[in-house]
Amino acid sequence: MTRFAGPDTIACPHCEQRFLRHVIMSFDSCWQVTYSDGGVTGALANFIITESRCTHCQTVIENIDDLTVIENKSVSSFWRKWFLVPDEYLYLPQASFDVYFELFEGADVIDEKRNWGVHAYRQFNQSYLVFGNERLPSENDKQCYRKTSDFILAHPIAPPIAEYTLLCADIYRLRSEFSVSKKMYSTVVDENFSHIVEQGKHWCDTSNTSLMAIKNITNEHHRNEVN
Repeated sequence: MTRFAGPDTIACPHCEQRFLRHVIMSFDSCWQVTYSDGGVTGALANFIITESRCTHCQTVIENIDDLTVIENKSVSSFWRKWFLVPDEYLYLPQASFDVYFELFEGADVIDEKRNWGVHAYRQFNQSYLVFGNERLPSENDKQCYRKTSDFILAHPIAPPIAEYTLLCADIYRLRSEFSVSKKMYSTVVDENFSHIVEQGKHWCDTSNTSLMAIKNITNEHHRNEVN
């Protein structure tokens, strides 16, 4: 069970507007889901906000976990809870696609730009392409999304690592470039990722262009483990 302590009070470094920051006491990862692009929901990282946009001055805030604590509400007031008194300040929202894209655009170093590009790409997928919950993005967001994915494909990590190769394979699949995607999946030979490769190839064969949740065990993967 995920449990929170009383929140920290922090301030936007640009306008001094105050916000609350979660303090996690314990974390339960039983609801964690990994997706075909490598993104994860229900993980600890989803509860710890490290980037956001100030709702007062609209400036992007980075390294939120490093901001100085102004006040620590270690114990929530019994009477505050009893009478449902709202907190004095709001929590910063989770970073949206536009936040990560702004950070991507502002980065000069390739590694940093790639990192923000991957964050933006995965956030877009979560917002618009999750299987069963697909939505239509704006034309501007579609163009920005294409720009981040083009950069990811054009700047592979050297030496190659399986996770990045799988990310690139999924980009091609979501673009309906199934033959390219399938070939890229086939280059991943690490058995630790065989269940992802199996599912990725199947999605290519069925012309699936949605963001898919990864099953930890598939029929083929189970047979290989038994043998």
